[in-house]
Amino acid sequence: MKFIFGLFSIISPLIAFSQQNDSLSVDAESYYYSFKNKFSVHLYGITKFNNIEIRDPSADTIIRYQPNENFNIGAGFNYKWAGISGAFNFKFINNDNHIYGNTTSFDLQSDIYTRKYIWTINLQSYYGFYWGNVNVFDTTWSIRDSVPLRPDIISVNLGANMIYTFNHEKFSFKAPYVYTERQMRSAGSWLYGAYISLYSLQTDSVIVPIMLQTAYPLYDSLTSLTTFNIGSSIGYSYTFIFFDKFYFNGTLMIGLSLQAVGAYDLW
Repeated sequence: MKFIFGLFSIISPLIAFSQQNDSLSVDAESYYYSFKNKFSVHLYGITKFNNIEIRDPSADTIIRYQPNENFNIGAGFNYKWAGISGAFNFKFINNDNHIYGNTTSFDLQSDIYTRKYIWTINLQSYYGFYWGNVNVFDTTWSIRDSVPLRPDIISVNLGANMIYTFNHEKFSFKAPYVYTERQMRSAGSWLYGAYISLYSLQTDSVIVPIMLQTAYPLYDSLTSLTTFNIGSSIGYSYTFIFFDKFYFNGTLMIGLSLQAVGAYDLW
């Protein structure tokens, strides 16, 4: 077991949404308005990256395994301070299993939004990967036609995250992300965050292809990996209102984490 210190950053891209008009009067000094006791249901599409990259100091290249998951469809709801959403991989959308194999995935996330805090718990699992950059090692290989499959690779990630909003009297995280409030005037806030996560990677055989085991001596017999992360971060989020009905929100968080790694070999 070893410990690793590292820097990490979380960047939320700018997002624009339309804000609906409502007939309720709002104080001119108010920065946001709360839609109390209103139940919100939403559908969404999402693409996530869950690549596995194997780097060895003695090698100049990287082995990259990828799940066959291009676009997921999910649903969720929000009511007062709580929300839950889930996204799933539907075969009728990603119908390229004959090339990239079959990936069974599960992605569940639950959020609790209070005036000062955001609490998030997520569980992700992926079963079935493929060797996405085999053409780097064999230039004659066309990855559009076929790729080496690794249906034995399983990855599971369980994590929890907390964010504290300092300027909670003027800035609302609920407005751009769960839609239970409306930001009336542009505002921002400094943020403090903390997180904890557990990641597990399991395979039935060594993760490094046999043809490359001499080039990756550090992982030539690796079959499973477990990591535990704990860390904290600071950042800033700002919501810019324009034309009274639209907004942009941007969030940036940078922090420090402590990581413990456990690696297990075939022999």
